[in-house]
Amino acid sequence: MSAKAPYNFIPLNKKVVQSDFNIISAPHNKYYPEKLTGCIELEIQNKTCFYIRDTFSKQEVQFKKESETPYCNPDFFSPNERYSIPGSSLRGMIRVLTEIVSFGKFGFTDNTTLYYRSFTDKCKTLVGDYNSRIKYKDPETGKIVLNCNSGLLTKSGNRFSIIPADGYFSKIIDQNFYYDDNGILFIDYVPQEGLPSRMDYYRFRIADNTEVKISEKILHQENFKGEPNILNLLSLYEEIINLPNNLIIGYNKVDCQAVKKRYKYLPLFYSNTTHKFSAKYRRDSIGCLVRKDGNEYFMKKCDTPVFQDNERNDIKKQINKTITLNKIEQFYVKLSKNRYFVVSGHMPNKRRHYIIQCSDVSDKPRHAIDPEIIRSYSNDVQRRGPDIVALLKSNPGFRIPCFFTEDNDRISAIGQTPMLRIAYTKKINQHIPNFLTDENITDITEAIFGHQDKHSTRVFFEDAFLQPGFENHIQGEPVSPMILSSPKVTSFQHYLEQNNQNVQNLSHYNNSANIRGNKLYWHAQRSFKAEDKDIAAAPKQYTKIKPVNPGAKFFGRIRFENLSSIELGALLFVLKLKDTLMHKIGMGKSLGFGSIKIIPTLFLSNRKERYSSLLAEWNGLASEPDIKKFIDAFEKFILAQIGESEKKSLWDVSRIAELGHMLDFGNTTLHGWNDTTGYMDMKDFRAREVLPKPTDVKNHIDKGKP
Repeated sequence: MSAKAPYNFIPLNKKVVQSDFNIISAPHNKYYPEKLTGCIELEIQNKTCFYIRDTFSKQEVQFKKESETPYCNPDFFSPNERYSIPGSSLRGMIRVLTEIVSFGKFGFTDNTTLYYRSFTDKCKTLVGDYNSRIKYKDPETGKIVLNCNSGLLTKSGNRFSIIPADGYFSKIIDQNFYYDDNGILFIDYVPQEGLPSRMDYYRFRIADNTEVKISEKILHQENFKGEPNILNLLSLYEEIINLPNNLIIGYNKVDCQAVKKRYKYLPLFYSNTTHKFSAKYRRDSIGCLVRKDGNEYFMKKCDTPVFQDNERNDIKKQINKTITLNKIEQFYVKLSKNRYFVVSGHMPNKRRHYIIQCSDVSDKPRHAIDPEIIRSYSNDVQRRGPDIVALLKSNPGFRIPCFFTEDNDRISAIGQTPMLRIAYTKKINQHIPNFLTDENITDITEAIFGHQDKHSTRVFFEDAFLQPGFENHIQGEPVSPMILSSPKVTSFQHYLEQNNQNVQNLSHYNNSANIRGNKLYWHAQRSFKAEDKDIAAAPKQYTKIKPVNPGAKFFGRIRFENLSSIELGALLFVLKLKDTLMHKIGMGKSLGFGSIKIIPTLFLSNRKERYSSLLAEWNGLASEPDIKKFIDAFEKFILAQIGESEKKSLWDVSRIAELGHMLDFGNTTLHGWNDTTGYMDMKDFRAREVLPKPTDVKNHIDKGKP
């Protein structure tokens, strides 16, 4: 079992169990004698640290506005200086569990559009889908051509549009090199028949700082297919270094001086045999740095030792570090004759950049972009490249060179590179079966918790306050937890049902596969504090918190009105969890935060007596010791509805058994548990291994127990 995660999923139910109470036809302006009204008192004890961030006071809000440095309130949730668990947090937690155990609809569906860019993915079906949409075969030349256009992204008011380019964009094959403190790191590509090109690495060190004038003739190339065009590159370099800085624009950030340093000289090889320059290394070559100035060319001689095979890994790391230090990032420059040079990013194995020719004339037709495309682009949290929409919003007068795809003559995707991220054909909610979102069905959860357009709730969650004597469980000094990555929903091998384990043929968001189900986090007891050296290296990336340490007690209450025995049983079933099962609440669940044990006590109100006598229930409600009868009624009802009446308990149903594994705090004592339920490295995500079910995770641990 190689795929792992601190979360897993409770499978979708095969049918929706409808509520036993016709809430739509029952008005909320009276009590029903056959229904139940009262409250459930909650004693809550945390078994691990947990944290819910506090709100800002008026003074803190003002300080945050005036401060030049980021500010966060590390305190635990404590409005009016009373530590508490918000009733809304308890409500959300209990609602999700009620949806699961009552075989209800899938609540709060997401209509987010997801994007992808896939040409080296392990999943070959996804690569095939991407290539079929982003490439096509030119019928005239027979060549494979990128199926995208280019132009200038513009904004007028709240509307975005693209001024189309004058023609198809052109590619520039550049030399691949990076400056560092010891000179220039140079990468040469060596073709290998039947294999990917091999990369050789060189160090250019200036041997003679004197510039020597050279003839244009020795720079001419007779056959440079697949190699940089030396004369064209020298002309481009010259134009870039002579541009004013305001014409060098970063898609996110850019160091103009670093750009001009990078494009001052072109590293080339001079052959002592042919007495000509080449973009590639030859056995009799020496390294040179060449530049163009008007109609003249100049060079500096370099020493060019070759890095041996045993040095390659070290030099790869050095190049990656150098790319970061150069601070060039992604940028574009406006050249003469309405040309835009677009650098979509430097990588050790990347040589291609692009020229877009686009005359910006006022009467030129513009391609309007649907606002939904702009929203989806901005909401693409997995996008690691620059945000051209955000750049244009900050600079509405800009004309930003970009690339775009079209479906049925409508713009379908935009980006800063031709191999751009495109939208999956289906949104997330299209991977949820229709019967699980049917608005004509009222399930138990919706009947209890209400519906924003149909009827109000019949349960009311109060804040749960920290009990006196437990104030010392609040962390005194703020601590910085490890950084949590955002959910990787595009990891379809985790988030979608898979019919096989073959990574080359997995279901993804272009298919009709269903989502895996309700996402929950495993209980865990693991270290959560960030290392001091990591914080010192990137202090702005870390937050500060004051969590509640294990062993604190909170007291809260749920009030309810007009519930049926089955509805009350549903609430009690998810509140009074059996044996070692516990709830999860608050932030940092993947770090092991938020494991709590809830002990419920039921109190019922006799509405007839309450309104018949002035002193009735004056001293409070009477506790109901037998809550098992309500839980039994709920279990019996659900088992009958799903056709599994022969089961003794709802926990015996396979789907609910998966929930039991997820909620079992006893797992945390198993050997190897933290490793088995920890995060994978990014390279492991790329392997596309399918996430096993909770039962399989537990069985894997059980088999490996010492």
